Amino acid sequence: MLKRAFLTSSILLAGITPGLSLADDPFMPYMDPEGPAPREIRCQIAEHGTVYHVGACYFQASPGGSFTVVTGNAKYAAMVTLIDGDYAQGMWTGEAYASHMHGQTHDLRRSEGDPACWENDEFSICAW
Repeated sequence: MLKRAFLTSSILLAGITPGLSLADDPFMPYMDPEGPAPREIRCQIAEHGTVYHVGACYFQASPGGSFTVVTGNAKYAAMVTLIDGDYAQGMWTGEAYASHMHGQTHDLRRSEGDPACWENDEFSICAW
């Protein structure tokens, strides 16, 4: 009973005390902490014909149509920087749980078949 009363009191206190939280905000690697809150979507990351991830991702939009996605388990991340309406540059972590983006920057075009996808002959990122 004491444990339940403490938990109830803590929840009430957190609700009325600015800055007090029962849990830390989740760590979102590669996301801009000053940017908009990430939202959950589905995404796909593929390179050289191998699909590295398809499923739950967190999406954060940036000014001008650019965006970052982080897989639901933070195993991979990718960034797409919009250059103009149909042309972008993209890169990704390339290794599971990497601490930074690896590999080359890819010149990408918006897919004619699915406008949520950015691709070239080697790399693609889709954010649905």
